[in-house]
Amino acid sequence: MKTPEEEDLRQVREYLAVGSNRSAATTISAEQVKLWMESPSLDVQGVIFDFVMDPERAARIEPPLAFGDYRYFVLRYLSRCMIENPQSGWAATRFDASCELLRWCGIIWSDPSVEKDATEEAKDLLRRLCLDYGSEVRRVAIQGILEHLFENPSVRAFFADWRGDPELRDAYDEANEWQRLGGRTPVAPKGTRNP
Repeated sequence: MKTPEEEDLRQVREYLAVGSNRSAATTISAEQVKLWMESPSLDVQGVIFDFVMDPERAARIEPPLAFGDYRYFVLRYLSRCMIENPQSGWAATRFDASCELLRWCGIIWSDPSVEKDATEEAKDLLRRLCLDYGSEVRRVAIQGILEHLFENPSVRAFFADWRGDPELRDAYDEANEWQRLGGRTPVAPKGTRNP
C-alpha cells in the first residue's frame, strides 16, 4: 500500500511524463502546477522544481507561469532541501540545493527585470541558513553559495552590511576569502546591480 505522499509523487510523475517522452507535447495546466507547488512532499516539490526550471519542459505549462508564480516556491523548496538534506531520488540533497540556490541567485541578480525585493528575499534566506540551522547548513551556505556569489563585486557590495553585523561578520569574511585568494567559478552571477 502506497502512502499518500508516494501516491502524489506517482501521479505527478505520470501527469508530467517524467522519464518518458510519451507526453512531451501535452500541455500542463498552470493551476495544477501551482497546486503541486504547495505539496508538503519534498519529492513532489523536487519533480515540480525540475520541471519548472527547465525552459523546454516549462514551455508545456499553459498559460505560462510568470516569475511571481514560482519565485516563492523556489526559495521554500531549496531552503527545505538545505535544512532537511533529503536522500531521495527526487528531492535535492543539501549540496545539490546549494548549487541550485547559487544558480537561482545568479538568475535573479543578472536579470534587470527582476524586482530588487527578490534579491532581498534570497539574501534573507542566506542569512537564516547561516544563523539558524547549525554548522553544517552554515558551512554549505557559505562554501556552496556565498563564496561564488561574492566573486561578483556588485553582489559583495549588496552583502556589505553583513560586515557590521556581529552575527554575520564571520560568514561574510569567510565567503569573501574565496574570491580574495583568487577563487573563480563559471557559475558566479555575471550581471551588475546597484546595491
